[in-house]
Order: sequence, then C-alpha cells, then structure tokens
Amino acid sequence: MKDDPEKTAHLLALDGAKERLHLFKANLIEEGSFDPVVDGCEGVFHTASPVFFSVTDPQAELIDPAVNGTLNVLRSCAKVPSIKRVVVTSSMAAVTFNGKPLNPDVLIDETWFSDSAFCSQTFSDGIHRLVDVRDVVNAHIQAFEIPSASGRYCLVGTVTYSSEALSFAQILPCS
Repeated sequence: MKDDPEKTAHLLALDGAKERLHLFKANLIEEGSFDPVVDGCEGVFHTASPVFFSVTDPQAELIDPAVNGTLNVLRSCAKVPSIKRVVVTSSMAAVTFNGKPLNPDVLIDETWFSDSAFCSQTFSDGIHRLVDVRDVVNAHIQAFEIPSASGRYCLVGTVTYSSEALSFAQILPCS
C-alpha cells in the first residue's frame, strides 16, 4: 500500500502531509515490524485487524492474526519510552457473542466478553451494531488525551437488523 499512489494519494493530499506525514510498511503478524513505526511516538492507535467475511478456519485466519498482531504492536510499543498511551480498537464481536440474551435493557460493560467456544460455531444473529466513524475518531482522541481514561469503551450508535442494513446500502449513492 505504501508504494501504491492510488491508495495513498488522498493521504498525501492532506494539509501538512508533506511536512508531517510519514508512511511505513509493516506486517501485523511479523514481530518487530512495528518497531520503526512507533519509534519516537507519544501515542499509538492500533486499529488494524484482518477482516474476511468468508473463512474456512476462523481461528487461523481471523483470531490468531488479530491476537498475535495486537501483541506484536504492543511489544513494539513497550520498547519505546516516549509512548505515553496505546489505544486499541476492537470490534463489538469481542463482547457481543456469548449466548446471553441481548435486548435494550442489557448493559454491556467490562464483564461482558464473547465466549470463544460460542464464537467457534457458525452463527448469525441478524443484528448489526453500527457507529459513525466520526464518533470513533472522537473516542480515540479522548482516550488518548484524557489522563483518567482507562478500561474498555463500547461505541454503538444504533443497532439494526440485517434487512434494515441492506435497505440502507440500497439507498446510498455510489461514489
């Protein structure tokens, strides 16, 4: 991606990019790959994870790379004394699928984790948890800048059924 102008042109066109933007190539599952990326940073926002909607081995294709990739990024961060805070982003899948009933009265908090045994079966509850990306960006900034921020924060702007999500997709204009 780093050397692909079609994938980087929009980043390089941002105000101040020529002076402040540095693009790096790193492999999430290669230990030490993020060492040069985080060197000299004050904060790290880890938002990457492999996402495939059709996999034959979820453990090997999704879970192991996500867990090991996150650990690799954290190991790189642990080597850099200037890093004050690391903000890790995860999917709601990390806390949603445990077989417990989910209704409007349920509060999802630190005690609500997905059950790995439950997640290793094929499932679809037909419900999607959606959040505006601008809210996610704001939460990242607050998690980094507010000293008392700690723990887990779940962001869900709306909950919708698959049929509703598909109707949204059909009315959105293609760009």
